This record gives sequence, C-alpha cells and structure tokens, in this order.
Amino acid sequence: MTKEYDRLIKVYQSSDNLNTEDNWDAFHDFHKGILNYPPKFKYISQELLNLENKNAKVLEIACGYGFLLKQIKTDHPDFQVEGMDFSKIVIDFINSKGLLAKKGIIPNDLKNYSNYDAVIGTEILEHLSESDRIKTLKEVYRILNKGGKAIFTVPNNVLTPKEERFHLTCFNQKTFKELLSQVFNLCGVVQRRFLVSDNPHPAGLNWGECPFLIGVCYKGYEN
Repeated sequence: MTKEYDRLIKVYQSSDNLNTEDNWDAFHDFHKGILNYPPKFKYISQELLNLENKNAKVLEIACGYGFLLKQIKTDHPDFQVEGMDFSKIVIDFINSKGLLAKKGIIPNDLKNYSNYDAVIGTEILEHLSESDRIKTLKEVYRILNKGGKAIFTVPNNVLTPKEERFHLTCFNQKTFKELLSQVFNLCGVVQRRFLVSDNPHPAGLNWGECPFLIGVCYKGYEN
C-alpha cells in the first residue's frame, strides 16, 4: 500500500489534469472500493428508481466499483443494469461479480448507447470541464426513452477544487439546478446527507456523513 500511496501523492502534486485513466486506476487501486456510500445507493435504488417498466434498462455512468449497480440489481432483479467507466480496474472487478460493465470515456463514448429508461451519474459532473458537463447532459438526454429518468448526485458546496484536485468545480443547490435546467425542462434538486462508508476506516476512525445534492430529471413525452 505504501507504493500505491506514494504514487497517488505524486499524481496529486504533479498533474494539471487528474481525471485521466491512469490516475483513476491509481485512485481505485489505492482505495480498493472502500468508499461505498451504502445509504445513498439504497436511497437511489429504492426511493428514486420507481420505474413503471419492470424490465427497465438502467445505465450508470462512471460507475466505479459497481456498488450502486449491485444495489439496483438486488432491489430490482428484472432490471437490465449496465455500468460504464474508463478505469479498467473497476470494469474487471464488476464483470467478475457477474454484472455488466463496459469501458468508456464520458461524454464521447455515450454515442454508442441508446434507449434507456434511467441513467445515473453519481459524483461525475464535478469532475468534468464545463463543456463536457453540458455534452454529458445532452447525451444522457438523447439516450433516454421518452418519460425516462436521469439521476445525478454531486457534493453539496464542499470539496472545492482547492480541497479536492480531482474536482473541477463545486456546486450549491442553485448552480446545480441551473446546470441541469440547461438540458432538462423537468428537473428538481434535493439535499441529503449520507454516510460515506460502512467499511472499516483505514486509520481506525469513524466515517462521517457528507452533504449531497440529488438532481432528478425527466425526458418529457412531448419532446
């Protein structure tokens, strides 16, 4: 772990753009999926994915280790669940667990997707440039079926780019709603706090809660 940690620190100190495949491989290799946000993923799966189609197609972009995919499949076994991420480490891990995930870069590779009842992106928009955020939202809108649902979460006014160099921006409820509204006519944003992890803390500390913004957007039937 020392070599992995030293590598990650060097990345933080030397990279102008941390959001590359190599750097995210290093991040995932070091953290080993310890940040699993169990209450947040249960909330998304059980409270927000109330889809009419019992065989709904659901795509999670930037899916990490697939903890949300697993939760959704547990709660909704008939859903067709798929993940996308550009880290080979997490893609291999997810596929080894019997879930479907493919390697891809956001937003460019979303052109290969279509006809989903729901698309989810947790903690992805703050990692993208302004132009890529809009492109991602437009691509998500395109690949949704009419009446489909998009769910996005971001940290709520915490972890600015100065505090977390993987982040390129910081949202509050107003700015997050404004972003989503540039593409989705039907959207709302709520605030929630969720425990970060239920895995043992590497330093023996207690995990705390983090404030999140949750945006739920719809692709209207009239479009």
